[in-house]
This record gives sequence, C-alpha cells and structure tokens, in this order.
Amino acid sequence: MQTMQKFLGTLAIVACACYLSPAHADYTNQTEFSANGSIAQSLESSLNAYLMPKEVQQIGNSVYNVGQDYGALGQELTSSTPQMDFVTKHISGYCSPNISTEQKFFTCNGQSANLNNDSVSAQFLEMGDIRTSVLLEPTMYTQVIDIAAQNFIRNITMPFPSSMYANFISNPTTFGKNTTQRKAYASYMANQALLGVARYAMDEMYGMRVQGSTLGASGNASSQSILNVMDNEASRRFTDPNYATFLTAATTDQVALLRELAAMQAFELWMQYQNYRQNERIAALLSAMLASNVNTKIASDSAYAVSGQGAIIL
Repeated sequence: MQTMQKFLGTLAIVACACYLSPAHADYTNQTEFSANGSIAQSLESSLNAYLMPKEVQQIGNSVYNVGQDYGALGQELTSSTPQMDFVTKHISGYCSPNISTEQKFFTCNGQSANLNNDSVSAQFLEMGDIRTSVLLEPTMYTQVIDIAAQNFIRNITMPFPSSMYANFISNPTTFGKNTTQRKAYASYMANQALLGVARYAMDEMYGMRVQGSTLGASGNASSQSILNVMDNEASRRFTDPNYATFLTAATTDQVALLRELAAMQAFELWMQYQNYRQNERIAALLSAMLASNVNTKIASDSAYAVSGQGAIIL
C-alpha cells in the first residue's frame, strides 16, 4: 500500500511539472513496471483515434480555409489575409522579449499574459510557433505548449492556405467545364498528398507527448504521455542510486534478478516496436521526397514535349 501511495504521489508531481522526477522504481515487486505497462496500453489505444480527426482537420484547413488555424494560445484568429493572421498570432502568443529586434517593434507580452507564472511552459513559447524544440523537447505538453506544437506543425505544412481552390469547386457547373481549374485543383491535391506524409510524421511526434486526459484516457494514464512512460522506464534504474543497492543486497535472490532482466527485455521489445514504427515514417517521408522529385521531372519533360522540343531524358 505504501509503495502504491508513493507511486500515485509521484504521478501527481509529474502531472504538475509535466516532466518526470528522478527515477523512483519499485524493485521489490515491479509495481511500477506493471503500472507503466497499463498506462502505455491505455495511451496507445487512444492515440490513433485522437490523431486521425486532427489530420482531417489539417487537410481541410489547408485546402479550403483562409487563415483558419489552431489559435494563439487558445484564441482563434481569422481575417481576410492568412499572412496577417500569422503575424497577429505570433505577436500575441509567441513574440520574444529576448530578441531585441522583436522587442523593438512589438509588445512581447504574449507569454506572461497566458501562463499564470508557468515558467516551465514559458521557456518553450518564445518563438514557439517557428521553433522545433516546442514540438520535440517536452515529454508531456501543458495546454499552452500543446497549442504551440500544433501551430508549429501547421506553420510548416500549411502556412498560408488559400480559398482559391475552394472557390473552384463552389460552382460545380463552371468547374466541370474549366479545364485549367481542374488541372490546377488536381495538381494542388496531389501536392497535399505529399504534404500529408509530413503531417502524419509530425503528428506522431506530437501525439507521443499529448497528455492522456487529452486523448480520453482515464486513471493513472490521464496524467501521463507515452513519452513519459518511455522516459521513466529507460531511466528509472540507471538514474536511481538505489538500484545498485538492490542488485548487491544480500536479500536479492536469483529469482528477483531474473524477474528484473525479464522486465528490461520486455521494455526493450516495446522500444524496438516503437523504433520500427518510426522507421516506417522515415521511409514514407523519403518516398514522398522521391515522388516529389520525380513528379517535378515528369512535369518538366511534359512541358518540353508540349512545346515541341521533346522530353529531355536524364
């Protein structure tokens, strides 16, 4: 009971700080290992259901909307120009007082106005809409970092969406008769397919750090992320000096050591599976890059052929 209370108490600390405290493993009966496994199972089962609608939202924003985005720290911004939305959102949420040129031209108070003295989140939010670390450094997002990470992905994959293509298909009769519009729309959607690979890869990076309560998980999983569990299992032995004591204690028998090795092997298998999934995403990104280059070559050759010069084969 004391061990479980200690574990739940540590989870409460994690939920507040959003980073795992130093390792606190239970080496007697592997209570923590079992709990981490249950948490990971719950989070992984909820992740895809959370990310798939978000992917559809991203595509819709990119193809059909003007200036629609995830908001600046919770405040949705829309106008007639996506570029102005970007600048306004940046100033209100991510302008950096530590960069003299920004401070000179803008009032950079976006962080302090939204964080209630949350210094842990504040360090990520300066320039957080264009800075990679806001996506990759946290092991679990707070609410405002979550929004910043989504905005970072949006700014890479769909910075300034245009209503032009939505206007094309708003009049099906005209669109059906306009060859130029149909070709432009088909080309744009094909490019969106290539960008979709990048969105998917970045959404997976984002999803590993989303708090369980956001994914719909309950119980202990609600205050953890998948990366939290990975970080905890990867470090809870080596970074805890008590582990050496456990290994050398006269009361530690062979069965306990075998159980410990089996637990580490189980975690290694899970990490290998995660690595396999990551390698798939890397392969998909490389495939998209190849497809983009080849399609550019095909378009260039087609232009030569249409002009009567013939295609150039390299």
